[in-house]
Amino acid sequence: QIKKTSYHHEFASTQSHLAVIIPSVVRNNPDYHNLLVANYIFGGGGFGSWLMKEIREKRGLSYSVYSYLGSYKNHGYMRISLQTKNDNLKLTKKIIFNQIERLKKFDVEESEIELVKKSILRNFEMRTDTNRKLLNLLSAVNYRNLPLNYFQDYKNKLMSVNKESIKKALDSSIDFKKISVISVGKSVE
Repeated sequence: QIKKTSYHHEFASTQSHLAVIIPSVVRNNPDYHNLLVANYIFGGGGFGSWLMKEIREKRGLSYSVYSYLGSYKNHGYMRISLQTKNDNLKLTKKIIFNQIERLKKFDVEESEIELVKKSILRNFEMRTDTNRKLLNLLSAVNYRNLPLNYFQDYKNKLMSVNKESIKKALDSSIDFKKISVISVGKSVE
């Protein structure tokens, strides 16, 4: 179980590593696909995602910033990761929390959601284009005790996502009250 914490480990370096972790759902949770789409828009989609626009493109605070949904058998999480100059750590955290507030409201056009769903589906299909990738995916399906119709189910559930279902999932399946912030780097006075 993920608990709310704020921890900084002092380390002599020119950059700080930052991880922000928010409790979420496991992969077989009915809200998973809604959160997958929301995460893609938030920070999982690379260039074009909110985090990348605000942190890299507008301000140049980090070369890379991303978020992803991780899940184990009994718990899941959304993780935001980046590196930034030690001087920029405080500002970067502030921007991330501003974007988290934006995520909670999730004021996104349905047309953008439709584009994201198609992109996620293409990426999913690319994870099965070789025997090795297919074996890895089947192993993950088995490990997480997912149903045998997982591949068709994935597509159907993804395509049923919409703005309203995402907002409901964000309200009920992400624990924004237990955000953990962990950083490693040199403190700046």
